[in-house]
Amino acid sequence: MTTADKLREIITRIIKKDVEIGLDEPLNTIVISSLKFVIILGEIERIFDLEIPENQLDLDNFQTINTIINLISRVQTIQS
Repeated sequence: MTTADKLREIITRIIKKDVEIGLDEPLNTIVISSLKFVIILGEIERIFDLEIPENQLDLDNFQTINTIINLISRVQTIQS
């Protein structure tokens, strides 16, 4: 399973909607409450075995699947 597929699975499972999410589709088109966003963040950290630094918790890093993939890559590089 690719990183993108894992992210799609996390997001759709938590928001409880079966939606197709393109790599560059703005996630703000999917209504995600702040609580669900925190749960998604926790799942990303758990699934990818990383801790996203506070200074990276910027909404710009969570705009699309691709921006989240880039964030994961940066954090994994820093933490390795």
